[in-house]
Amino acid sequence: MSSATKRQPLSEIELIEGHTAILKYKLSSSRFPVRFLKDNQFIAETTNIRKRVIGRSKTLEFTYVAPSDSGKYCLEVAGKQSSLTELKIQLYAKYIEVKWSKEKQQLYDCAKVKINSIQTQRMLTIEKLTLADSGKYYVKAGNVEMEIPVTVKGSFIINNGNST
Repeated sequence: MSSATKRQPLSEIELIEGHTAILKYKLSSSRFPVRFLKDNQFIAETTNIRKRVIGRSKTLEFTYVAPSDSGKYCLEVAGKQSSLTELKIQLYAKYIEVKWSKEKQQLYDCAKVKINSIQTQRMLTIEKLTLADSGKYYVKAGNVEMEIPVTVKGSFIINNGNST
């Protein structure tokens, strides 16, 4: 690589599908044309791959990586390639423990609360909602946790600002 490259990503990165990956390059100069490559092919931007070129900083960001994103990546500066960074994307395990909770109290399957699994989908159903069911619900899959605020108003449910 030319002396234009100062810093670049690790040589090997292993991720699980659905994660985010960011490859950052810092150049000593911003006057050279640059291109991002995967397996020696130009990378086009998509809804899941964004490129940012701001001055000397060059970034390739992947959201929700998939096995098809596996490959060898580099930054080409003035016709010369950086060291390769290999992304290895692993599939989620077939079984991931999923826990549901409300206000940090774990929920269990009962007459009012139904917890279902269909293949890779996990669903929480609360029957006969009342105003008391409003609150912050959480779903934790493996080591990833997500908050789901739920507000019950009359016969409408407002979830993240969308009424149903």
